[in-house]
Amino acid sequence: MSHSFIYALKYIECHVLGLGLSLVNDGNIKEARYKIACDLFEASKDPVLIQMMADYVPPTFTPSPAVDIS
Repeated sequence: MSHSFIYALKYIECHVLGLGLSLVNDGNIKEARYKIACDLFEASKDPVLIQMMADYVPPTFTPSPAVDIS
């Protein structure tokens, strides 16, 4: 199983918090994956988040014409 997505998330988290990447390694990445999964599961039961997702309206946009770069 690839952990590259988890490494990417942890890299962003360490960067934002000003922490060194030495905290993330092959020895603890599996636990990090489980923690992220549990955090997402808990967040999915948050009534505020549920309401925000129910009220979400995707933005409308007009596609730009294609540009030939050849």
